[in-house]
Amino acid sequence: MKVHELAKELSVENDVIMEITSKTSHLNTLSDAEEALVRGQVAAQGKEEKKELVRFVSEIRRHVIDGGEKGNLRFDKYGFTAYKGSEQYNMIMKSKDIQIMVILDKPFEGDEEVAKFDQMLRKRIFTGPNNEASVQRGMLFLEAMFSPEERRELRAMLDINARIQRALRTKSYRYISAA
Repeated sequence: MKVHELAKELSVENDVIMEITSKTSHLNTLSDAEEALVRGQVAAQGKEEKKELVRFVSEIRRHVIDGGEKGNLRFDKYGFTAYKGSEQYNMIMKSKDIQIMVILDKPFEGDEEVAKFDQMLRKRIFTGPNNEASVQRGMLFLEAMFSPEERRELRAMLDINARIQRALRTKSYRYISAA
């Protein structure tokens, strides 16, 4: 099933499904597991007030969190999105994994924090983990911090420095192990 078909069926916006599954287009096809994940999260949201979507970013591209009998959570392209208070959200927060960050949609306030964020992004993009050349992987890491709509805007920026500046002006993070 395609993203837009499931969105129509569940009466939600395409962006909600793309946020949950890390898909980049409403024309992408969803696997059975992704479809079940979306249905579960939308059902959990129910007709109540809209719950907040929380973006998580891992320092590992395909990070897997062991959920025991509930199944594993798999990050896709460094990112995972869950509704605050959902089973997946709670599973990630309980893991206290030192490699997972919660992305906040507000910039750091202190100059020192902004400088550290800038340094972390530049190191990630230009040298990558283990000093591998990894601009492409670094850009995937950066894009995981943004919603699907913001990602489309980000990809329109040709200059990598402009993309980094966008992150510095609009995002911050905290490691879940510090929560």
